[in-house]
Amino acid sequence: MLPRKHPVTTKFTETPLTSIHDRHSENRWKLAGVTVLAMLVIWGCDSQPYAGTGSQTGNSVVAGRIALTGTPSNPSKVSVYLRPLNWTNGQHAADGGLQRTTTDSMGNYRFVDVPPALYRIEAVRDQLGWSKTIQALSETNYAPVGVLVARGRVRIKLHFTEAIRGGRVEFYGLDRFVEIPDSASGDIHLVVEDLPAGLQTMRVYLPQFAQVYCQSPIRIGSDSTSVIEYEDVDHVNRGPVEDP
Repeated sequence: MLPRKHPVTTKFTETPLTSIHDRHSENRWKLAGVTVLAMLVIWGCDSQPYAGTGSQTGNSVVAGRIALTGTPSNPSKVSVYLRPLNWTNGQHAADGGLQRTTTDSMGNYRFVDVPPALYRIEAVRDQLGWSKTIQALSETNYAPVGVLVARGRVRIKLHFTEAIRGGRVEFYGLDRFVEIPDSASGDIHLVVEDLPAGLQTMRVYLPQFAQVYCQSPIRIGSDSTSVIEYEDVDHVNRGPVEDP
């Protein structure tokens, strides 16, 4: 009997030698090789990082582009954040709901495996920023082109009472917050810096009671100070306001 040679595992076009050679066994080896090769090709395709397509995970892709005006005009390396619109700093979010990436040399960014929900995208570089809400419902969701402009700030006037002691001023879909002093009297003024221009929603949250005390939508101007007066706040928890 002839000695058996080791089968060639990397080239399926070659037929392994066996102790008996006939046309049928040779065809069976070739067919097996093609079958294994096809299985490997299918397995290789399935193992590629295609997470985020609705057909495979039920989740979405959120993509867009950031543009800059003036100098420098290179739109690369802009930090882009994806957060649920009803999220505030310190809250839990579903897997894939909080993401961060950076733009490429053309200003493009992309988030994958995003659960279906309403989100706020925020782009930041140095003192410039931009934000927009987006629904992640389709397999691929494209945000409008974002143009970075100087960020603004908001001054909030509240009447201090025992009810808001230990509370926080927060913004939906952003990671900004300011703690309310433990002791004060009369009116207090709080300032939140580095907010992206556009429509944002402020809320006063009371962690000790796990409830929203009041909230107010506010339009933030570029490189300017917006003001929220106590008389303007809404004591009904309506949730965040979506961009028009």
